[in-house]
Amino acid sequence: MSVQIILGEGDQQVVLSSVAGWGSLTVTDKWDTGGSGPYEATWEMTLPPMRRPKGLDTNVPCVVMVGGCPRFAGRVPDLDWSAGEFSAIGAVRESEEAIALTAAGLTTATPDAAIDAAIARGALTWKRRASLSASTIAADGDETDDQFFIQALLDAWADSVGKRWAVNARREVYAAADPTTPSWFVLPGAGEFGTDTDLMVGKLYARYKKNTTGDLGTVTAGAGLPEVAIDLTGRGTLTQAQAQQVLNGIYTKASKQKNFTNSLELNATQILTPGGLPARPYRVRAGQMMRFLALRDERNGKPYTDIVLGETEWDAEADTVTVTPIDMSNRDLESFVEEAGGSIVS
Repeated sequence: MSVQIILGEGDQQVVLSSVAGWGSLTVTDKWDTGGSGPYEATWEMTLPPMRRPKGLDTNVPCVVMVGGCPRFAGRVPDLDWSAGEFSAIGAVRESEEAIALTAAGLTTATPDAAIDAAIARGALTWKRRASLSASTIAADGDETDDQFFIQALLDAWADSVGKRWAVNARREVYAAADPTTPSWFVLPGAGEFGTDTDLMVGKLYARYKKNTTGDLGTVTAGAGLPEVAIDLTGRGTLTQAQAQQVLNGIYTKASKQKNFTNSLELNATQILTPGGLPARPYRVRAGQMMRFLALRDERNGKPYTDIVLGETEWDAEADTVTVTPIDMSNRDLESFVEEAGGSIVS
């Protein structure tokens, strides 16, 4: 299996191994709020003093190729020559710095329009093969009073439709719901997941802004104690359906009574394809579902455990992948509410 780090584009493209030796490559993927897909690549190089390999520079494009196929795409944000440790951030993170504007430079709350305009002006290196949404997410018109980044726009849109958005290793932006069927099967004995039983919430009450005149509405989700009041007015005007969808998303995350507490490292001998063939760890990515055979699920009593992968870290040198469930317990209700653009009323 050939693994290459390629820097630059066009005539300036350089295969890193042709100018310097490197090792300890890891590629991290995420499936979560804030944008999903290949998130970070890191590697090490031991260089003589003042040695600067050709092509390795600040903001240079970076692609990791495995067997001739892209596994990661992004850019090198900065360099630390003294440590000999280097990293690139995934293309999905360009959304953190690109403002949601139309081609005319006006603010917009329409995902397709914001993405296309940012691609056209060079703020995003993405490709949009299909529509995410050609409709504004704002209830009172597309143009907004404030400027905001594309990441915030896509997060709000994804929350409203019950999906997550991502940019893959080919720089293609897309959206999808969490999977419900496994892409991988793990043989018995690979490890176990610990769980906790913290109950974050019983019933949620959320107030939202119905229109530009400041009228408020209320939506609810769940039942029982503890009851929690949430303020969604910071998201601007919402329809009742939009507010309900946002609150349902918060409740779904917070109402899990048993959450996983650990990650697992897996190698190629432990993972199978749906057809029963050995799998290559580099193909396991966040956003996929993995079934652990003969591992009882403490959440529902089933004789196997299905997890949606919230984070994966592929170690190219060891050819292993560390998998983290999407519902790890090291999060709390406040973080779920903040991700949705609201705040807890104390």
